[in-house]
Amino acid sequence: MPDIVGPLQTCAVRVLRIELSVYSLVSLLYKDVTSMVTVNGFTSGPFPVRRGVRQGCPLSPLLYVLFSETLSTSLDRCLGFRPFNVPGGARVKCVQYADDVTCIVSDLVSFKPLSKVLATFQEATGARLNKSKTKGLHSGGWRGQSLPFDATWSDVMIRVIGIWLGYGAPEATTWAEKADQVEARLDTFNRR
Repeated sequence: MPDIVGPLQTCAVRVLRIELSVYSLVSLLYKDVTSMVTVNGFTSGPFPVRRGVRQGCPLSPLLYVLFSETLSTSLDRCLGFRPFNVPGGARVKCVQYADDVTCIVSDLVSFKPLSKVLATFQEATGARLNKSKTKGLHSGGWRGQSLPFDATWSDVMIRVIGIWLGYGAPEATTWAEKADQVEARLDTFNRR
């Protein structure tokens, strides 16, 4: 908890302009938090929770949303990081789902400001980019080029939050897999 709640003061109070009194109340709730684990009917002794978001606590997901929203807000406010224009007029810089963040870069000039925002976020929060999970897709004129961002680059396709994107991405397979997963989940409810 401290590695989430502590950085929230920096990020949430300054970036999202959350009242310090609200932050202080949340900090009090998360001060000196301990947990116990039950496995096969045996319960452990209490141990301090020092990292991550506490599962089962109704406040934890909301805190994580605030935590991750600071990154989204910082990217949105970054003038040097130009958005990707989607047909229909939408402008996109990043897409977030839980702890996954997908940044969409539309020009080479945007890599430097993106890297700076990510470095600032990491320094302020202690969160780290998982290099082994950082992937990029060369598209358009960027295919085959070396790009100024430390990622595993593909000229063909990448998988983002379970969906294949890119050239020759197996759309039918992707959506068939998702449909099968939904049907299997629905079947478990029908059997009850």
